[in-house]
Amino acid sequence: MKICMINGSPKAKDSCSRYLIDEIIKLMDDKTEVLICDGSHKPFKDDMFQQIYNCDKVVFVFPLYVDAVPSHLVYFLESFQEYIRLQPVKNISVYAVSNCGFYEGEQNKYALKIIENFCEDSGLNWQFGIGTGTGPFIAQSQTIPWQSSVKRPIYQALITLKKGLEEGYQPKENIFVMAKMPRYIYIASAHAGWRLSAKKNNLRFRDI
Repeated sequence: MKICMINGSPKAKDSCSRYLIDEIIKLMDDKTEVLICDGSHKPFKDDMFQQIYNCDKVVFVFPLYVDAVPSHLVYFLESFQEYIRLQPVKNISVYAVSNCGFYEGEQNKYALKIIENFCEDSGLNWQFGIGTGTGPFIAQSQTIPWQSSVKRPIYQALITLKKGLEEGYQPKENIFVMAKMPRYIYIASAHAGWRLSAKKNNLRFRDI
């Protein structure tokens, strides 16, 4: 089986999306061939689309931007769709993992719907998606074990994705999760992070 992981983050490094991709790959069977493609670097070339098209399954992993997918990923989807329409029909299953800075994972529901609609219009087989809240915490929690109580809900969602990719398991609906921490603590930590970032850039809290 060959799987393509499409990184939809615009960040060159230290992105939550890339961290999730790396962790998903660690969960996969050693016999699974995994290809990682960058969904942000234009122009997109046919040889990259050919590699994706040759895969059995595709997983889009991206950050939430204004309740939708990032604009560069929209362009990627449009370009990939044009390529697909010129190819013979092929059975390709599609999954998505959207992460956001909001506390609630359900904030990702419209972004996952966009990927689902893309699949329907492109002749691809939409399976299911995962929407994760508390994205900044996830990105900065790499030293915390997945089995810890705070990260376990997200870990369990990734295990479900693994079952989908390897065994064809499909839940009845998309999965929405977040780190297991009180909402007020997450918000307080986010504010502290913004203040620290502002200070490093010689800005006052009122400036942002």
